[in-house]
Amino acid sequence: MTFLVPINPKNRTCISCGVKVGFAMKRKRDKRIKLAHYVGRTKQIEIFSLFNIVTDHNHHMLCTNCFGKNVKELNIYTENQANKPYMYDELIQHAVIYNNKLLASTGMKDSNYHCISIYDMSIEDCTRLSGLFPDSIYDIAKSIHQDPQLILEFFTICRQNMNHRAAAVCFGYKSNSSISLHFTKIFTSLLNDFVPKYIGYTAFTRKDVKRKTPELFKKLFPNVVGIIDGTYFYCQKAECFEIQRKTWSEQKKRNLVEAMGIQFADGTWFDLIGPFYADGDHNDASIWNYIVEEDIGNIHDIFNEETDEFLGDRGFRDVDDERFTVLIPFSLNKGQIQLPTRSANTTRKIAKLRNSIERGFGRLKQWKIINAVIDTNLISKFGSLLRILGAIDNKYFQPLSMATNIDRQKINYIKHREAVPNILENLPKNQWIKKQLDEITDLIPKLTLDIIRNYALGEYALKLAIPYLQHASSLSIKTHKSKQYEGILKIEGITSRFSKCISPKHHKVFIQFNNSNQPKQSTRTYDDNSNDGLSINIKNINSYCTCKSGARTVGTCAHVIAVLYWLYANLNGITIPTYNVKSTALEQNITNLQPFNRRRREQKLINDETTMSDITDSDIINNDITDSEDEEYL
Repeated sequence: MTFLVPINPKNRTCISCGVKVGFAMKRKRDKRIKLAHYVGRTKQIEIFSLFNIVTDHNHHMLCTNCFGKNVKELNIYTENQANKPYMYDELIQHAVIYNNKLLASTGMKDSNYHCISIYDMSIEDCTRLSGLFPDSIYDIAKSIHQDPQLILEFFTICRQNMNHRAAAVCFGYKSNSSISLHFTKIFTSLLNDFVPKYIGYTAFTRKDVKRKTPELFKKLFPNVVGIIDGTYFYCQKAECFEIQRKTWSEQKKRNLVEAMGIQFADGTWFDLIGPFYADGDHNDASIWNYIVEEDIGNIHDIFNEETDEFLGDRGFRDVDDERFTVLIPFSLNKGQIQLPTRSANTTRKIAKLRNSIERGFGRLKQWKIINAVIDTNLISKFGSLLRILGAIDNKYFQPLSMATNIDRQKINYIKHREAVPNILENLPKNQWIKKQLDEITDLIPKLTLDIIRNYALGEYALKLAIPYLQHASSLSIKTHKSKQYEGILKIEGITSRFSKCISPKHHKVFIQFNNSNQPKQSTRTYDDNSNDGLSINIKNINSYCTCKSGARTVGTCAHVIAVLYWLYANLNGITIPTYNVKSTALEQNITNLQPFNRRRREQKLINDETTMSDITDSDIINNDITDSEDEEYL
């Protein structure tokens, strides 16, 4: 039986959803009217072929949302032909003629044809495109009762920061309105059904606080249960002048919004709260005071204000003392040029343990939708989107600070080193003999990269070693031996990477190796590395640097690690690599105006001196002429 759609010319409505539709002129008079689209010959044939419903291609209309949908999703109101005997013979004949042709090409004409489909995608492609494994996408789909294909579309847009027009092309939609509807649908489902299970006070209990505190935290900072920090996200400039001013950051010199991240000690996100403005009233300390005082995110349900402590950076120096205690790195006081050993050691411990939140923000910003300049239209959803991505991070990614087999050895090493005074800090100045490197090799034990890495308490300082050595000329590095103390070396020539002047600051590094022939062991421990010949226990290495954190004994600064790597490379015949091809290409293709400006300043000084000299000579001549005239007058 053929069904018909009734025609009502006086009240134009969408034949699927029933809303009033009209064209541009009519919409100017009534904003509630949706934009109208004629059904058209193609959709007329599709509707007839799929549902046996006959429509008028030049009279019946669809709204914008329905026009962009798959024809299978339309719910068209129909009446029996016997009740509405309109003349559709010509249309029926036209549809029947092209029916077979339409069915043969339905797959290509279907507006919901998926060019990219999760069902025929490899694991590598799915991970590269959406940032998640297919199993994770299916698990999310089961949790929120949605189509896995729509979830793939949502996270692909988030991962690649793909605009909806481009996403419609990639996923085979004729209109970007379908992508927009799917994005909103999945966004709402995740926010309501997924987020409360994996982030925020609804996802954790007080027992989780202790369970998520690694042994390293318990031994070094017994009361610390979490890490806090703020981060920023660039946004578009708003039309409102007041919002422009409040989102302008004097530090970054850009418009941005801020968010506060709260982590458990193992790197799991407790919550992500924001966005906040970026002006002077919205620094990290102010935001944290607001969260604690107003109990934003119900943090008092999980954390104990009297006993729990958090790690933070120096931006939290102005937090309220009555609230949660926030441990921050020490800063130089007025007149200080270097942190005392104890303060430097505490700063190093805090920096080592709180770096998980920095890595956490880095992992979150791999979702390019929040790492790019945020569209103003997305700001209203930004806080919820951030919590969705944080929940995904908690559920499907490993914690950033996991317990390891060498944690106990790290704890013992740190506790041993922080109790040791820096014996190289106040050495006499006039007691050094300049030596070539081959003259002091007997004082240097056999170093390895593991020894250097373990002495630095991490990988970061070792990664900076090669750039420091590239920055310093090999001819400028000089070695000295102490006349008064045995086994102490002084190395000069490591250049500060922050100096911009022509004569940059050079750091002096002092090192003492306490060599001992250790017997070989079957297993290598964290703080006792055995090698053929001379071996060195990292507990017996003493170092001091003239930089502001160079007096610490827990770990050491990057300048000392650069010197250790320089000794390791030279004694083992390893060539220190030059700048890579990318850096060389940048240097060759970017114009540097520093020599030009320096030459102009020098030329200006010469011209000024010449001018002053000419003026002085002219004054002398004028004075001589005046004196001679006075003599003639007399």
